[in-house]
Amino acid sequence: MKKKATLFTAILAASVLLAACGNSETGTAEKQEERNSFTTGQEPMTVEKESGSFHLLAKIYSRSSDTLTVEGRLTYTGEKPATIHHGMAMMRFGMMDQQKNESVDEMVFPDIAYKSKVKPSQTFHEKRTFNLDEGRKYVLTIESTISEKKPKIISFDPIAISW
Repeated sequence: MKKKATLFTAILAASVLLAACGNSETGTAEKQEERNSFTTGQEPMTVEKESGSFHLLAKIYSRSSDTLTVEGRLTYTGEKPATIHHGMAMMRFGMMDQQKNESVDEMVFPDIAYKSKVKPSQTFHEKRTFNLDEGRKYVLTIESTISEKKPKIISFDPIAISW
């Protein structure tokens, strides 16, 4: 009788452990999906990334039923002043309408390289508001291209937007 009770307990413990592992994987996948998506009415979302001597942070939010705003902050984290090369915009935000397969409120920047001197902790800000249509699905891209010694692109995985 003790062998049956012990076997039953071992099987029960293994089942609970497997169920818990399955739920944690599902939870991880759901968190990843939440991090890469934004829906109308959602609380503001923040994403950030480090690359070399730069830290890129973006805040995504909506204050009305037809607009989505993206605010970016690029911070130089180096310890010494440096000279960098960059485009007209330090950060670029793009929005693609998935159903129409076209850009939303597209901005075109001239293909000109700028040279700037940056100091430790110096921050650059960009802000962009997109007009979106209800019931549509979009993809938001956020990136920055900076060249200190070698060109470096700091970008986030595309973010799915459901409006």
